[in-house]
Amino acid sequence: MKEHRLTTTLPILTLAIAAVIVYWPTWTNEFLYEWDDQWMLLNQYTPGGWGIDNIRRVLTDFYNCQYAPFNQFIYMAIFDVFGYNSAIFHGASLLAHIANVIMVYYLLLNLLRRQKNISNTGIYIMSFVAAFLFAIHPVNVESIAWIGASKVPFYAFFFLAGLISYLKFVDIGKSRYYLIALLCFFPSFGSKEQAVTYPLMIIAIDWFIGRNIRSKDLWIEKLPILLLALFFGIVTLLSQSGCRGGEQFGFIERLAIASFCLVEYISKAIIPLNLCFLYPFPSLPGEPLPTHFWIYPFIIMAIVIPLIIVCRRNKIIIFSALMFIINLLFSINIISMSRASIVADRYFYLSGIGVFLLIGYGIYILFTRWGNNLKFKALITLFILYCLALGAHTFYYTAQWKDSNTVKAYLRSLIKENKERKEAVPFLEKLNKIDSEKEDK
Repeated sequence: MKEHRLTTTLPILTLAIAAVIVYWPTWTNEFLYEWDDQWMLLNQYTPGGWGIDNIRRVLTDFYNCQYAPFNQFIYMAIFDVFGYNSAIFHGASLLAHIANVIMVYYLLLNLLRRQKNISNTGIYIMSFVAAFLFAIHPVNVESIAWIGASKVPFYAFFFLAGLISYLKFVDIGKSRYYLIALLCFFPSFGSKEQAVTYPLMIIAIDWFIGRNIRSKDLWIEKLPILLLALFFGIVTLLSQSGCRGGEQFGFIERLAIASFCLVEYISKAIIPLNLCFLYPFPSLPGEPLPTHFWIYPFIIMAIVIPLIIVCRRNKIIIFSALMFIINLLFSINIISMSRASIVADRYFYLSGIGVFLLIGYGIYILFTRWGNNLKFKALITLFILYCLALGAHTFYYTAQWKDSNTVKAYLRSLIKENKERKEAVPFLEKLNKIDSEKEDK
């Protein structure tokens, strides 16, 4: 019983408490009336009630190039009980994040237990480190502290729940768990279109746990989920088709941009400096990319080629890389979408788990080599200091999302410190114009 508490209850409580502490400022954050909350939340659907006409509109409208009906239903349910109470809306996002953190821990425990070459200690080290970093990392602040990004923790909740249910189906073979995994795909995609990668993650899990991915029966088993993914992909393209106001580049340029995005997300996962609400494209369509962008494909090749050669038989490293890439697949501009930002912190929410798992794996490997000696104790001390720095950054950055004025003030400070942010000046000018119009009224 004592061991059970130490390996389940204590880690879960630690993870939940850590998430609450670093995101504490979010309770006092308001709506961002000039940063998309005004149309994503404060729209005609939220107070529209649960009548047939409003439900039909939520399910069928492509509103501002978005299709997130389930997320809208959550807004409607909260509004029905609490009205436009910003603390409750922020609390819902934080609760979803805490639930996601716990599911990440549980999912990784169940996946890693299937690797026979890892000790129980290693399983708990990797699972806890990955879940803890996921809980406190400042790259996730945008997804939790901004109501407009609440789609992310909600889609992730059903995404992770579906993966856990699928693992249960593989374990005991009962069809009800497969049905749950299939049904979870609906609200996950209905919260955010990024969930369309769901079947790819399931196939990656099949490979990781040793199922025969060449088996015809396995692909027949996946057919309902694959067909749903195809349908949801078509819905996503339709929702974007009338809103091509975003950046569109040629295919070769998009490969360079995608390489930049991957490097940017990896660097932000390790050293999250200069986090921002807006990362503008470096040039307009038709204009050449900055010369340094053509270096990024070679950086990616320098990472991928050794990974394939040296680590191709290391399932943990390959699976971590797959988790990172799969969940970013439709967010790195290979497919031209209507977006104002070249990257966005919120797209990294689930992908970060792959990077965090690698960090946990690295700690475990050093533990097996060094044991509990002075070197390892020094490493753990540095890791604790690193986590404290991450948590402090998350706490500070969450407070910058308090209202539209703090968003603008933070963005101005970044523009002043970092010349690359000057491309965001037109957006600030637009917000300043809104402020002036308010004052005139």
